Amino acid sequence: MNSKSLSRKILVAMLVVMVTIAFCGVNPAETFAATKLKVSPSSKTLTVGKKATFKANKSVKWTVTKGKKVVKISSKTSKKAVVKALKKGSAVLTAKKGTKKVNVKITVKAAAVTAPKTIALTSTCTHNTVGLNGSCIISVDKVTPSTASKSVTFTSSDETIATVDRTTGQVTSVAEGNVTITATSTVDKNVTATYNLTVVKTQQGTVATKIDMTNATLYPAGKTIKVWVPVAQSTDNQKITDVKVDAPKATKTEQTTDKYGFVIAYIEWDSTVAPADRTATVSFHACRKAAIAPATLATSKATLADVDKTAMADYLAATSKSAVGSDQVKGYIADALKAAGNPTTVVGQTRAIYDWVIANLYRKDTNSTATGKVQGCGDGDVLRIMSEEKPGGHCTDINSVFISMLRTAGIPAREMFGIRMTGTDATKTTDITESQHCRAQFYLPGTGWVEADPADALKMIHNNCADDKTSAEAKGYIEHYWGNNDQNWVQLVAGRDITLTPKQEGPALNNFGYPYAEVDGESVNTYAPKTFTYTIGFTYDTQANCC
Repeated sequence: MNSKSLSRKILVAMLVVMVTIAFCGVNPAETFAATKLKVSPSSKTLTVGKKATFKANKSVKWTVTKGKKVVKISSKTSKKAVVKALKKGSAVLTAKKGTKKVNVKITVKAAAVTAPKTIALTSTCTHNTVGLNGSCIISVDKVTPSTASKSVTFTSSDETIATVDRTTGQVTSVAEGNVTITATSTVDKNVTATYNLTVVKTQQGTVATKIDMTNATLYPAGKTIKVWVPVAQSTDNQKITDVKVDAPKATKTEQTTDKYGFVIAYIEWDSTVAPADRTATVSFHACRKAAIAPATLATSKATLADVDKTAMADYLAATSKSAVGSDQVKGYIADALKAAGNPTTVVGQTRAIYDWVIANLYRKDTNSTATGKVQGCGDGDVLRIMSEEKPGGHCTDINSVFISMLRTAGIPAREMFGIRMTGTDATKTTDITESQHCRAQFYLPGTGWVEADPADALKMIHNNCADDKTSAEAKGYIEHYWGNNDQNWVQLVAGRDITLTPKQEGPALNNFGYPYAEVDGESVNTYAPKTFTYTIGFTYDTQANCC
């Protein structure tokens, strides 16, 4: 074979190979050498919280082979992985295809810490008060700028009043008094915030209402008996736990709520239940803080224009015995404001009405009208009360006049019906069956509900000062019950003209501060517990967990 023939054969062979490669779609370079596995970027430095995207030139399996607590793969495809930095440290991201792999080193740095310019604090306590022997948590609510560190350390101005955990902000009260909790930024110790607390007295224990409808003479067999018992619930100044309704032979028991949202224990024995089986106990644990006057009571400039009449509609409305809006009540208001120099703020007008009620009404045990002895806390019939030669009565009577005047003046106000929790002996139960008391509050825009109890002020003046309202002791009571009130009481309900749930067959209740019962649809005298029959007991303990 000559050289020309050999050259032609080699050329033909090469053409065949090239045509074959073209038809098979094979890269000539890959035919002779595999492409190297690459990942981009080949290394990366991140700050905590940031993300980075890594890309491979081939389809791979992505894993974090080192530092799984430092970084994590937040999303991935066969050729791309997004990695998020979790904490300071180093990590390795591995891309693997078959036996080949590429390791990418990732370094994570701590994020730069921004020092706050201001710090705002919040607390789990209400009204800046914490119960004696109780606790609450102070914490950072927000900082400026919002991206700044919220890390602080806490200190107490007086550890004989209250201590505070430096890290968690948990305050533990030690003694009555005022204390300031300071939060200091760990980034810039020149940035601080303070929270003022008052440690107040508490009263706590179990309140138990025992219902006994077993008297077959009063309540014969074959009768259907229904009982409604008010049950306390947690509010700003009280914490209610361990609610129990024990009525083993009742045909129906349930906890319901009235239109104001207050809790009712409902118990029913139908006509098949024997009289001896008609017993029940409704109980709850209560912890109540003493209420103290807010600082704004002395500084508020809020006027009637600041009252949200839509939101406060229920607390400006008339009820069947309130005489809200009547000419008589308007006349009382005019006299009260004139005597005080015609104040224009909500606080000024409320104080003028408070002082007028104390000056013109009296605590008494009998009325000078045909109604005779005051029943319970009184009926709160404002026009009847004020028509008497010496206006007054019990707590509901006096505070109903106060509430009527406030609402007529355009100041939201409410009566709260509850019972006094007296006793400090954990070894015995105190009978508080006839210890009901009605308190009053008014709404101060920008502050909230504020205590004002002219009824208890007048009771203390009657009992201890022989109704001498000008004595130094009497003036002390008048000031104490303006914005403040005691801890030895638990709120049960509020509101007047009450329709219960389930609905009673009798008329709407004037108030629901007492248990109520019906026998075959006929109302039982709620103010006669010995024939109703019910008793209410209070057992003191030391569980001061109000907040």
